[in-house]
Amino acid sequence: MQRLNEAYAVAAALGVTRMIVHNGWLPFIYFKSWQAEKGAAFWQEFLKDKASNFHIYVENVLEDEPYMLLDMMKQIDNPHIKLCLDTGHANATTSPELPVEKWIEVLGPHIGHFHLHNNDGTGDSHNAFDCGSMNMDSIFSAIDTFCDADVTLTIEARDARACLYWLEKNNYLCMFFALFCSFFMELVRLTVTMVIFFTKEVKKISTNYIIIKFTQL
Repeated sequence: MQRLNEAYAVAAALGVTRMIVHNGWLPFIYFKSWQAEKGAAFWQEFLKDKASNFHIYVENVLEDEPYMLLDMMKQIDNPHIKLCLDTGHANATTSPELPVEKWIEVLGPHIGHFHLHNNDGTGDSHNAFDCGSMNMDSIFSAIDTFCDADVTLTIEARDARACLYWLEKNNYLCMFFALFCSFFMELVRLTVTMVIFFTKEVKKISTNYIIIKFTQL
């Protein structure tokens, strides 16, 4: 709790009102029903004295199915607590019989944010959208079908430039924006690590706000 409160203090000082947190689930150590119960109690206790506009998003890491998180969310009575679904984590920890689209269907209204990247299902490699076993067009379709309109998304691939081009090629982003990002990266010699879309209406190209985070080479 202390480290989370320290992170909150930094966020508050910077004016940040949303924070991603990990659930702490460890296979073979905790029972899932216990984890769901204790997780619900812990996150509600953590938020009890926080600012009224502050939100947290609990991210899946080693969970091998969505139902434990669903159980936890059903025990939470606080609209400022939602889930962050990491598609790469879900794909790497789940059998092919439980695709990531099913995670989105099961958890849909409880998801407030996504970490988007691809892999081949054997490891958390943070690949570009077109390099892995997930059909990212199907992922976006599931988000559009099952999630609320205010859900947000982060590109968390190592090659975010390739993801931008994939989004442009598949009509999620206009060419102008993709070219602008590429030009800016070359101009200031920076590499994009993530792009955040503050809307789920990606197929309609109605990206209301887009934030790009850069790290220097």
